[in-house]
Amino acid sequence: MTPTLLKQIDGLRQQGLTLLDQLTDRATTFELPAPPEALGQFRQKLQENRYQVLVVGEAKRGKSSFINALLGRAILPTDVDIATSQVFLVNQAAQEAYRIRFEDGSTEEISAADLPRYGSQVLADIEGTPRLDQIIRWIEVDAPARFLPDGVSLLDTPGLGSLYAPHGQITQRFIPQADAVIYVLDSGQPIGQADLDSIEAILEVTESLFFIQTRIDQFRKEQWQALQARNEQILHERFADQLADARVWPISSTNLMKAAETQDADYEIVSRHRELAAALKTFLFRVAGLSRVAAAMAVAGHYHGSARQVLLGRAADLADQSKERRTQVRDQIAQRKQAFDRAWGEHGSKRRALMLTLQRTVAVGKQTLRQALDSGGQIERAIRARIEEVTSLDEANRLADTLAADVTKAAVTKWEDVDQQVRKYILDQLAPFLDAQDHLAQASYAGPDGAPPVRERYRLQTEDDQFERAKGGFLDLRNAALMAGLGGTVAVGLAAAATSTTLVATFFASAIFPPLAVGAAVWALMQGHKGWKRTAGVQLKRAQQELDKHLGDVRDQVRRYYFEADLPARRLQSLVDEHFDQFMDLIGNYLQRIVHEQSEEASRELACLTEQAKLDEKQQATRLAELRGHLAQWDQVGQGLQGIIGELTGIEQTLAGLGQPPVEEPQA
Repeated sequence: MTPTLLKQIDGLRQQGLTLLDQLTDRATTFELPAPPEALGQFRQKLQENRYQVLVVGEAKRGKSSFINALLGRAILPTDVDIATSQVFLVNQAAQEAYRIRFEDGSTEEISAADLPRYGSQVLADIEGTPRLDQIIRWIEVDAPARFLPDGVSLLDTPGLGSLYAPHGQITQRFIPQADAVIYVLDSGQPIGQADLDSIEAILEVTESLFFIQTRIDQFRKEQWQALQARNEQILHERFADQLADARVWPISSTNLMKAAETQDADYEIVSRHRELAAALKTFLFRVAGLSRVAAAMAVAGHYHGSARQVLLGRAADLADQSKERRTQVRDQIAQRKQAFDRAWGEHGSKRRALMLTLQRTVAVGKQTLRQALDSGGQIERAIRARIEEVTSLDEANRLADTLAADVTKAAVTKWEDVDQQVRKYILDQLAPFLDAQDHLAQASYAGPDGAPPVRERYRLQTEDDQFERAKGGFLDLRNAALMAGLGGTVAVGLAAAATSTTLVATFFASAIFPPLAVGAAVWALMQGHKGWKRTAGVQLKRAQQELDKHLGDVRDQVRRYYFEADLPARRLQSLVDEHFDQFMDLIGNYLQRIVHEQSEEASRELACLTEQAKLDEKQQATRLAELRGHLAQWDQVGQGLQGIIGELTGIEQTLAGLGQPPVEEPQA
């Protein structure tokens, strides 16, 4: 990507910010329905212009050393004797600062000397069952970073494929929150099956992968280049349909660190950091920067269209000289409002029926999870089958090493599956409510093109040639909320509607998610298996019996942890009950707020039309001219939104045709 193209994209970002501000200001001035809350979150992301990049890979690949080299100082622990169990969030800052951030959002200041100790822990130093304010989410490091691209924060994750199985779960948790993933390969060995499995799992969440190959300084140039070519070939053959770019970028962290220490630019050149940094910046602009701007413009465009219909309705009411027709329109709005309130108000019949359906759905979800954790349930059966297949004491001991973590992983996975099924079903059940919103919000007078409701408008928009050309690319609205930091999974049809965008964003981002309990659950369960290897000296049959007993103990621990209250930990409800209760509160509060807002907007519009009806002929002409002026200004913003989307489409097509730019070989 050329500097000119990068400058063009950033210019479009700034134009987009200006248009979003104009949209909000004019909506207030023209007394239009308020923009969706999600649009404010998109705006914040565009304003911040920051990227969160996850650094992952197998253990001992040099991830932390690579980040230290970007910082220009050995800050993150790299000692081979320290088992890093924690995520480090590295931010570029003028002043150094170090803190632990816990799962409840609270923080604790620490020093640089504390990083190795806390980096090998899941919890702060406590006894007993942990609370959310004692479970470490990540360790934050603020430091000047000479070689870190502007606006980029890095998340350094525990190594994948290690004996400590929960590392993979910890890393997987943060993938949906990242704008991109840097996958670290090593110059000492080609991509293996463990790498391919990890990459495949990441691709299920995001296609935004960027590959680097470390330790090139430890091998002859022809050696690491041959391995680089082999790695690229394997990636292309295995993931040709999923990876937009399978290029692997070489880096010498050692030479980059020397460049920082000696201020000698030659070290930076031979480290090949300059090529990697330029490629990473290009990559981020393409996979995240373009998407952010395009998604914000798309959501703004949908809101612009619905608000435009309100202005058209007001103007049409004044242009129609028939008093009978005007009265009919006002009666229609009043009837729609009355019907909406009767069905969806606080004591509305449809609202009560919906909440009962949702409560039954949640109850079924809880029961499904409980049954999976029962004695003889799905999780126990699966691991018991593995125990029965053990043929040696060595195998028994290896299974003992991971059994507690395997049960925990299975329980968390089941919880996530149940949670997603419940959420999807609830979104489906909300469809009648969203349709009722559409019906109430439709303008009394259709626009000149007879604009269809939100759902139909969105369906037609996705079939438009412009969207088809970009399908799977930067305009993919399935990733829109993710790119804006609004949550993980987004329902495409709902993301388009102004009111439901807010719901989907909050719906998937707010309530407590199962991964929050992973650290505590693993910690609690691992305590129970420390002494298991004492059985290694007995016969195989006895070892299997002990493993079976251990499985039951671990399963019971998980079940209690998820389904029982913990008074000493100040948890008055079980984690499962707390999670789903918050979930139901979220839906209830959403319905209450949106019903109130929609009803109030209908009342305001009815009052506006009633006041217009009182105007004399001259006043009506003045008001009509004013509304036409509002429409002209509003359409000016809409044209700007469409113009940006058009330019972004052109940029995406340009990028698709560029291919890989030549890279100048540095001199050794």
